This record gives sequence, C-alpha cells and structure tokens, in this order.
Amino acid sequence: MPIAIYARISTAKEGSEATKRQIDMCHDYLAKRTDLTLYVNNSSDPKLGGYRGAFHDEGKSAWKTGVKRPAWEAVAALAMAGTIDGVLAYASDRIHRRHLEMMLFVSGVLEAGNGLVIYFANGNEPHNFNTVGGRLGAGMMAVMANAEVETLTQRVTDEKYAAAKAGRWNGGRPPFGYRAVRPADDSEGNFIIEQDPVKAPAIVTAVNDYLSGRSFVSVHNKFNEDTGQNLDYNSFFYSLASPSIAGRRMHLPQAKRKGMTTRDIVTTPRFIEKNAKFYKGQWDAIIPFRQWENLRDKLVNNRSAKRGKTPQNSLLAGLVLCVLCGCKMSNDGTTYKVDDDGNPVFMRDGKTPAIKHYPTYRCNKNTGGCGKMQISASGLDALMEAEFLKILPRAIKQGKFTPVQVLEARLIAAQNERSAIDAELDELYVDWKSKKKISEGTYDRLKAIKDHEATVLDGEIASLRLASADQSRLLTAEQVFETLDLNQKNDMFRKIIERIEIRKIVQPAGARNVFHAERVSVVWNLSGQKYQTYGVNRIIDKKLHHELVSAARKPGDWDRIGALPAITPKARLSKTP
Repeated sequence: MPIAIYARISTAKEGSEATKRQIDMCHDYLAKRTDLTLYVNNSSDPKLGGYRGAFHDEGKSAWKTGVKRPAWEAVAALAMAGTIDGVLAYASDRIHRRHLEMMLFVSGVLEAGNGLVIYFANGNEPHNFNTVGGRLGAGMMAVMANAEVETLTQRVTDEKYAAAKAGRWNGGRPPFGYRAVRPADDSEGNFIIEQDPVKAPAIVTAVNDYLSGRSFVSVHNKFNEDTGQNLDYNSFFYSLASPSIAGRRMHLPQAKRKGMTTRDIVTTPRFIEKNAKFYKGQWDAIIPFRQWENLRDKLVNNRSAKRGKTPQNSLLAGLVLCVLCGCKMSNDGTTYKVDDDGNPVFMRDGKTPAIKHYPTYRCNKNTGGCGKMQISASGLDALMEAEFLKILPRAIKQGKFTPVQVLEARLIAAQNERSAIDAELDELYVDWKSKKKISEGTYDRLKAIKDHEATVLDGEIASLRLASADQSRLLTAEQVFETLDLNQKNDMFRKIIERIEIRKIVQPAGARNVFHAERVSVVWNLSGQKYQTYGVNRIIDKKLHHELVSAARKPGDWDRIGALPAITPKARLSKTP
C-alpha cells in the first residue's frame, strides 16, 4: 500500500529542522509498519520538499485562507487520482486546521471513487475515509485543530483588550506629540511617554486655529514651522484624527477591521465612533477629549470620503426600502454611553458597555429620504435571516447557488485569487503613495477595477461553500451560512431578494418599541419569477398586489404574482398592509 509522507510548519522562522523532525518521526512509524510502502517524492521542484522522499511545506499556515501549499496540493492530487492509498503526517493539524477544508478533501477523494487512510506518527488512530467512523474522526480532529487556533487567537485578543482597557502603551514609536523617556529612579530600563515640549504646544495651537476657521493647509504649514519638522500633509491629518492626542487608548476588535489599515480606520468617517471603544491612556492628554471629538467632526466625519469603500456594517445593506418615499434605508449603528470625561459607562456587571442608542434601519433626509420611517435593525436582521434559511434549500436546488464538481480545487483557487488581489492593491498603494509611479487618478481607476474583482470573488467563494454543504460532509447549509462574514451574507441575500419594503402600521397600545413583522414585505426572485411575502411567510394576493393591502392576503404556499412595479421615489403607497 503506497503512502505519501507530508509535513508542514507554519512560520518560516522555525526553519526546516522542524519539518525534518516530523519527517524523521514519520519514517520511524513507517519502519514499524511492514504493510505500508513509501511513495517517494522524486520531484526536482524545491517547493514540494524532497527530504527523505517526503512532501513538506515551509512557512505555510493551514489556518489562514488563501495560503497556497504546493506540497499539500501535490499530495491531494495523488490521492484524487488514486496513485496513493494513504497519507502519513505527524498529526492531523499538519494537514488541515479548518473543518470545512478537511471535509472538502474527504468528499473530493470519495467522489473520485478512491479510498484513503490518513496515518499519524504521534500515535493517534488512523482515519479511514472508507468508513463513517473514519470520516467522522477526520472531521472531529479538524474541528479540534480549528478550536485550538481560535483559543490562541482569543487569548491574544483578550490580552490586547486588557492592555487597551488599562490604557497601556505597548512600546514602539510614541504617539504623536509625545516622546519616550526613562525615569531617573527606574533601575530596570523601562520607558514612559510624556508630552513633547515642542510638538505638544504646537498641536494645541494647530487644533485651536483649525477649529476657529483657519484652513488645514495653513495650520499644517504653521505646525512644521513651529516644530522645525517636515511632516507631510497626510501624516499630519492622520495624526490629528487619532485619539492618542486626547489621552485615549483605542481598541478595535480584529473582526471589525475587515483588513483595513490603521490609517484607513482613523480617516474613514464615523468608523471608529461606531466600532471602536476608547479608554483613558496612561499619559496626559494634549487636548481635551471633547475638543478632539469636535476636531474629528470637522476634520473627518463631515467631509465625504474621496477614496475607498465605506465599510459595510449592516446585514441588509442596500436592500431595505421606505414605502413612503422609495428611498433606501441605512443602518445608523450602535452608540454607547460615555461620562463627562469621555470614558465609557458600563452596566452593573462592570463589563457590559451601556448602550445609548440601539441600531435601526432609518430613512435619512440627508440622503434624499423622507426621514419618517425606521425599524429595529436587530429585529429585521433576525427575521430576514430566519426566512432566508427557510428558502435556502429551495434556492440551491433551483441553481441560485450553482454547485461545482471539483469544490476543493476551485475554492482554494478562488481564495488564492482573492489574496492576490489584496497584494496587488497594496502594491498599487505603494506605487502611488511612496514611489510616485502612478497618479492619484490612475490609482483610483485601478483600485475600482480590483475592488469589483474582489467583490465577484467573494460571492463565488461564498457560493462554493454553500454548494459544498450537505449531511454527508457533516456540515449543513445553515452551518456554512453562519461561517460567512457580513459582506458574504449580504451577497447571498442579494441573489434571491430584490428588495425589503418597510411600512407603518397602527401600533397597539403599550407596544411602542415592539418589533412588528407585519411592517415587513419582501420581494423574492426565484427561478426568474418574483414573489412577495408579508411578515413570516404570509402571501400577498396577486389581485390586490398594486394596493399592497392586507384584506385579501392568505397563508399558504408561495404564489407567483408576476412582475412587480419598482418603488419610485416620492410615490406614496399604503401605510398599512
């Protein structure tokens, strides 16, 4: 029975010695199994390894999406082709750390009509793909490897949060307007940060001048004159928009960063106000926190973003419409309570931040709406997600999410293409910003093209994940849907939902703040036909569709109602269904 040896190490700094130790242990295991023979890696390609005839990847993570592992891809191809009957690795997490990827590999081998056994040199029981127990064991080991990484990630996240909450400076370059000094009475060589005697007063003057009406260009020039520096315009802008000059330490969870750089996070209008938390730092503020908030409002929040995509922070972005005026409704986000000094206010448990405003989908006058319609964002998101999951199996059968035959190969290829686009965007930014190889206009045009390609790939990746979902792979469509991020879920909604209409109803006494599904009407797009439902699967009668009234609606199966007229701005429809 020919088997291939595979080894992997995540970080290149650990060196090839770590993979050699894994391979040596695999050979020790192989020497005890006379029924197994080694499939020798005779490839001249150094990317495939070759030490003692094994396949091995150096510095390749099995957790990060989009990372290409040439040696593992070669082993997987041998397994798909039936050239080898087994794979020998030190442990299961050397092969995969993601449950979905392991299940895609299992299903790919089985669909190719081959059998496979994975052996482990660390003494764990082999996983035979030909048996239910073997497939279950492979899935469970991948789940455990996944959980191990998530635990480590959570530990790092908790440490960062604790440091932010304590207002600690983590070392490195001091914040703008400060300098690192070593106290005279400190014998351990620790540094603290204090206000720079030249820059701090210049920052105070710059902020006061800008808020009093002077142009930012003149303020920037005066700052450079007062400090003797040659700080460029963008760096000065970014530094003033950061909360450190107000004596605050900012904490933004990694999940909300969406791959944005710190510069983009700070300079995107209202992004940190909606998503970040501020804690009092262990350094003195150069300007008061409230003055800094006024500075950000004028400097960042009240000016339109010239480049980049505004972060999407709502599940139903672009789908919710106001019936009164026909305009799209946007999510206004969650705001938290702060005291007079700008410190966050917590609930009685001392951990949960006190919420000042719960998020709603709101028709906004500033974007051309009537300003007379709003609905609970959490209630509407929960309702639509539940309704979407009910119709999801039907949508998959009708080809809305098209399955592919070689799921693993295409999924990995799509993720690699997505990573390549991110790398190209970074290179474009460097060419424009640092090397001055391209103009700002050229950068904007190329970035728009790459952003569109990235959006298409994100939708394809999400579709591939949904297409791979069935009971034989130990993962349901609902479970796959839960693994998607906010943008990917929004893409899935757009495939079968044309619009979500929100209307007013007569509120029952004492139910002012209660979410009413009766206010929601959804237009679905399935198999080239349009359907409309009220609330939770209550069907609107096609004869009275144009009036959008409730008198003739009936419960039951989905009924086709033909083409629906688009809601036009300012076209008033019935306030009550």
